Amino acid sequence: MGHIHMDEKTKKWVRKNGNTVALYPFHLFNLKKKKELVDVMVTNEVPTKAVHDMVFTHVDGIDVYIHQDIQAKRVLKLQVTGFGPFEHLRCCGTKRFRRKQEPLEILEN
Repeated sequence: MGHIHMDEKTKKWVRKNGNTVALYPFHLFNLKKKKELVDVMVTNEVPTKAVHDMVFTHVDGIDVYIHQDIQAKRVLKLQVTGFGPFEHLRCCGTKRFRRKQEPLEILEN
């Protein structure tokens, strides 16, 4: 995984809300094309399911879990957006489109 950037306001907000960030893929399928759109869901919870699919790293003492299907362009940028009780984390810098992987065919002899 590449570099992860958070500004000081974001770090302070994450520390206040559990000191953990988890990034999950959200797949939007297009049946006519062979590409799929991949967006990112950001949570402040320690992953309990599919932990074997997550990559764990620390950023200034903050635990960051990133699903292996998320591909970064260069740098993943996490930032707080919104105002007051509507603040939430946003992730920028991911590759949005990728080719669908066709299921493997099992050949029997």
